[in-house]
Amino acid sequence: MRKKIVFLPYDFDTAIGINNEGSLVFSYNLEDIDHTESGADIFNGQQSVLWKNLREMFPDELRAMYQQLRSTGALSYAKVEKAFEDHQAKWPEAVFNEDAWFKYLAPLEEKGSEAYLAMLQGSKAEQRKWWLYNRFRYIDSKYNAGDSLTDVITLRGYAKSNITLRPYADIYATIKYGSYLVQTRAEHGQTYELPCPLDNVNDTEIYIYSASQLADVGDLSGLKVGFAEFVYATKLQALKLGDADPSYTNGNLQTLYLGSNTLLKTLDVRNCTGLGTGDQKTVDLSGCTGLEEVYFDGTGISGVTLPNGGVLRVLHLPGTITALAILNQTRLSDFTCPDTSHISTLRLENVPQTIDTMAIVNSIAAGSRIRLFNFRWELPDLEGLAVMLDRLDTMRGLDQNGNNTDKPQLYGTIHVPYATGDVMYASKQRYPDVNFTYDHVTATIFYHNRDQIIGQETVIDGAPAQNAPRPSYSDAQYTYTFAGWSSSNNDVVEDGILSGVEIDKHVYAAYTKVVRTYRVRFYNNTTLLETFNNVPYGSTVEYDFVPEYYDQNEAADYVFRGWTNDATTIPITGNTDCYSDWQYIGYFYKKFLAGTLTEYEDTDGLITTVAQNAFLGYTSLTRLSLPAAQTLNSNAFSSCSKLGNLNLPNVVTIRNSAFSGCPSNVNGAVLNLPKATECDASALSGASFAEVNMPELVNIPQYMFRMNYKLTKVSVPKAETVGYAAFELCNRLPALSLPKVKSLPKYALLNCTVCTSFDLPMLEEVGEQAFENCNAVERLNLPRARKLAAKAFNKMQKLKWLRIGGAANENMLKYASIFDTSPALEAIIFDGVTSVPECLVTTFNGSAVAAETCYIYVPANMVAAFKAADYWSTYANQIRAIEDYPDLYDEGGEE
Repeated sequence: MRKKIVFLPYDFDTAIGINNEGSLVFSYNLEDIDHTESGADIFNGQQSVLWKNLREMFPDELRAMYQQLRSTGALSYAKVEKAFEDHQAKWPEAVFNEDAWFKYLAPLEEKGSEAYLAMLQGSKAEQRKWWLYNRFRYIDSKYNAGDSLTDVITLRGYAKSNITLRPYADIYATIKYGSYLVQTRAEHGQTYELPCPLDNVNDTEIYIYSASQLADVGDLSGLKVGFAEFVYATKLQALKLGDADPSYTNGNLQTLYLGSNTLLKTLDVRNCTGLGTGDQKTVDLSGCTGLEEVYFDGTGISGVTLPNGGVLRVLHLPGTITALAILNQTRLSDFTCPDTSHISTLRLENVPQTIDTMAIVNSIAAGSRIRLFNFRWELPDLEGLAVMLDRLDTMRGLDQNGNNTDKPQLYGTIHVPYATGDVMYASKQRYPDVNFTYDHVTATIFYHNRDQIIGQETVIDGAPAQNAPRPSYSDAQYTYTFAGWSSSNNDVVEDGILSGVEIDKHVYAAYTKVVRTYRVRFYNNTTLLETFNNVPYGSTVEYDFVPEYYDQNEAADYVFRGWTNDATTIPITGNTDCYSDWQYIGYFYKKFLAGTLTEYEDTDGLITTVAQNAFLGYTSLTRLSLPAAQTLNSNAFSSCSKLGNLNLPNVVTIRNSAFSGCPSNVNGAVLNLPKATECDASALSGASFAEVNMPELVNIPQYMFRMNYKLTKVSVPKAETVGYAAFELCNRLPALSLPKVKSLPKYALLNCTVCTSFDLPMLEEVGEQAFENCNAVERLNLPRARKLAAKAFNKMQKLKWLRIGGAANENMLKYASIFDTSPALEAIIFDGVTSVPECLVTTFNGSAVAAETCYIYVPANMVAAFKAADYWSTYANQIRAIEDYPDLYDEGGEE
């Protein structure tokens, strides 16, 4: 018979801390001097004389040996635990299972005995880890070694006071006052006072060891603490460094670090006046998520970083706070801050209504950063709302990551009892994330009658209007009948426009209308000639009757000029009476026949319009004064061959050929037209004034000064446009300034043969043959020219230097013979180009460029491009860089 033999280790249930029955009765804090509850020794060799002598004679050596083992790493929790793990790992799980079956389960199954079930605890690995971890912490605290040296609260005291400790676990409570170590064996949950042995405490270092094993460090306010670090004291539930007594003050505390203590419920630093006055301006409590009460009254901090969310109930802050951020602290019921006006960053999200967020916003300065979430404000009326929104507009904001924004970030509710729809709408546009609520909405209806407001009415909650006026209207054109109201001034009636109004609305009276009719009468002096009834507004009448002068004895001296209020040409706007208009011609007629009219002065200012041909052929007229004249009609002064200086101070309009064929024999005669702004074509064509002054003229029409053979000076400083051949054959004009003109049309300056100076700073486009035969000019500076037409500079015999300063245009040179018959050209400067303009093979025909005696200057960075471009390559040897010839502008006499 075969048998299966299984070797089982004895007492697989043995583990640190358990008794022989498998129960965990020996705590990690037991020592060789302790006894069980029954009085038995903890250790069997406890009463050994050798051990007792060793313990009593060499306590310092034992302490030093332990400290050395721990500091060198020879003895550590990790090594001891690993030794157990390595040993236990040699036994497979099956052996543990078999042992458990054999010792604990088999008796129950086979014999019904439950006596051993309490010992069925597996490998007890986790129990061992817990016991060893706490054992090392305990012995470290006893010998002031290992982890207890770094697990420390650091203080600097400025007054003598004892410290009371309550451990969180069993340890040796240990404090080092200066160089004095004070220690006592302590059980968890019990309170121990460790007296200060120093006679004087002044900037004294104080270390409280095994910080993470402490539940309470008592009232530390008596120490007048300066530096304070509690980063490792993760089991503290309360921390008191200050006191609420008004007589208490501590100016020493300037540094306070707490770390992440999730069990800390209360922090009291009241009247620690130095806090916030040193390098540390804010206190970080973000890791203390269990905080319930925080007291910073009487300190000087500028900010405190609170946990995002938690159970905070009490928060007392000083009036020195400049940054306040409270996030998701929904239980906060006691918040105080005596002065919030210094706050420049305000972030309140999901806080109770016990915090008066609106009062805080009203207290802080413009430019502050604001982020409010889930607030509710009650405002008394719309005026208060406007004041608040205007104040908010002076603020800035911050997003959820703390970055700056241009406007406050507001997410909440603002309520007013009564609102108007337009204000609510405008408010929502300003702050779209705010919920603007109200009990009642009011709106105002403004009633317009054409361009005037004739009344207004306020309605509540969209109720229909009750007091709409019934307007009327009239004008000369129509008869109006009121029909209803419209949303625009277009006489289209809109039904229901006065119902459901919740936003201010402007409505306009709408009318039906019929064109009105009027009476028109024609009179010759006082004699009624004809009556027309029912003439529609805006129309004219047909009436071509020509009356005779009413006094036949004087009829020969008068000519019929038409009708006053002439209803045959002027649209009717009301009842109209038209009277015959007679012009007295006897004086001029008789003088002209006698040939004696040499002077005329309109002393009464009767002549405002000089009629067509009015002075035609007055060959003996030498002086004329028409101070009231405003309009000169066609040929008004034609052929007045002896007319000298002529001053027409109020003339505005000059019709065509007003001065044509007026070859003055008076040398140096001046024509002064200071108010002339409107001129027809050829207005001064053929005149022979030596000087013409037209300071207000903007548009120079075609042929304006054509064939002014005696013209030596013309002043048109405001001229912006020039017409076709406007200055043709002004062959005595030595200089011309057109400072605002941008374009010269064809023949504009044709045959200005003696002109040596042209001032054209704004000129951009040069028309065909615009400068043709201007053969006296040697230098021509066109700083903005960018487009040149065919033969633009034809026959400029003396032109040596030409500057084209405008930017390149694709059509800049795409015309033939632009410089034809300009043999003297030495330099053409294109200093404004940034790209190569196109040109034709005929562009430079007949010019000095084609004759290879003229150089083309371009910016240095464009030389290669010009030389390589189509057609330009023909002149590659003549293309040079402007920058290589610094005296180029001086040589040209410009710039």
